[in-house]
Amino acid sequence: MQHSDFSHADLTHADFSRASMYRAKLHCIVEKDTRWDGASLIMLQGTDKDLEEAENWVHD
Repeated sequence: MQHSDFSHADLTHADFSRASMYRAKLHCIVEKDTRWDGASLIMLQGTDKDLEEAENWVHD
C-alpha cells in the first residue's frame, strides 16, 4: 500500500493489519472499525486541514 492515495475513501471494516502504509495518503477517510494491527504507518499522511476546509467551503 506504499504511496497509495485513499483520499475520501470509505475504509469501514477494512483490514490493513501488517500492511506497509509508507507515505500513503488518508485524507478525509472514513475508518469505522478499520484494523491497523501491526501496520507500518511511517510517513503516513492524514487529513490536510487546510485542504479539507477548502473542499468544504460554501459560498453564501
